[in-house]
Amino acid sequence: MERWICFLGFLRVTSCLTNVLYNLHSKESSFDQALKTCQLDGYLTDMAEEEEAKNIISLIEGRINHAGTHQFWMGLRKTNTECILNDLPLKGFKWTVSDSSETNVSKWKKTPDETCTSVLCGLLTVDYKENTVTDWGWIGSSCREEHPFICRVNKQMAETSQPECEKPTIFQALKLLKVEHNPLLLEVHCPSNDTFILTCSPGNKEWMLGSGSGDITEICLACNPGYTRSDMGSCIDINECAKKPCESGCTNTEGSYVCTCDAAMGYEQSEDSKSCKKLLSPTEAPASSTTTVQSLPPTHPTPQATNGKGSTVTLPPGPAPTTGSSVNLETSEAKFSIWIPVVAAVLALLFLVVIALIIVKCCRRKRSKKLSKEKGGKWKETVVLKAADSLEEINQKEIV
Repeated sequence: MERWICFLGFLRVTSCLTNVLYNLHSKESSFDQALKTCQLDGYLTDMAEEEEAKNIISLIEGRINHAGTHQFWMGLRKTNTECILNDLPLKGFKWTVSDSSETNVSKWKKTPDETCTSVLCGLLTVDYKENTVTDWGWIGSSCREEHPFICRVNKQMAETSQPECEKPTIFQALKLLKVEHNPLLLEVHCPSNDTFILTCSPGNKEWMLGSGSGDITEICLACNPGYTRSDMGSCIDINECAKKPCESGCTNTEGSYVCTCDAAMGYEQSEDSKSCKKLLSPTEAPASSTTTVQSLPPTHPTPQATNGKGSTVTLPPGPAPTTGSSVNLETSEAKFSIWIPVVAAVLALLFLVVIALIIVKCCRRKRSKKLSKEKGGKWKETVVLKAADSLEEINQKEIV
């Protein structure tokens, strides 16, 4: 008897799962907002069965376009009257659809922080790489955070209330394919190898991407230079500076970027507009020098750029680009300022040399005069002695 009960229970679960489809909403919402949205045609999904978990992971693999960690709300919540119980599979959380803690799946990626007063909600966190979910698990988080979410819709309800959306017009689309087991979704394949998932809105019976605020007819068209297509189908600015194209500073602008050099440190823009070359040493640079900005571009003309939708927008204000003439003028002034101290030093040296020569000449002149006086004194003494000798000889002759 127990075998028959188990077998009938298995058939019931299998039958329910075959009549179930899932809808991934990429619009980020709080937990309460996600609950209300899912209640329109189902409820915020649970993951109490292994088969459910496999289907949800398979759905996510078909919807994610880039590698990384992604998080989605699921119907799992702990109220402020319950405590975290780590010995239970759901840790004190309950499925919102049934207000039950029964589950055959328990895969927590991080154990919730112990609390008995905080309201926590369950997030499905997924690691995605090379078109495959490499790891997944649950975490508890604040219900006020905004994340994408997954709704579970009964297939019979969807078929009876399914809106009729006409085939959309999307320029340059390669393929428009309906998602298997979910007639509310449509895959759009573009020439750029991007794939977008459209959702048939039950309200206006139109296909929409994400929150439905954009024009889906142009999602396959190439964006203008300097822009790329986002997951929501709009053209967004590329941050070229993230790839470090400049040797020194880089400033990102709408649809373009500019490289900068610090003239105050003695650098100026090179001919390639991306590198800087040494002009002056930091101690020789004039105090009034400013940052030299050289815009790039044959491919990104300035000072205007397009916003990715064909219209022209003015670039945000930034450092004024310096023309070639102003750079040459600053260079000439800098070179002139270098020669001023050099000339002053040479003149000072010449002045010292002249003073030294004058002093030497004066000393030599004084010495010459001294020597002349000494020679004159000796000559007079010799004359006097000779005169005295002569007188003495005369006197002796007279005596004889």
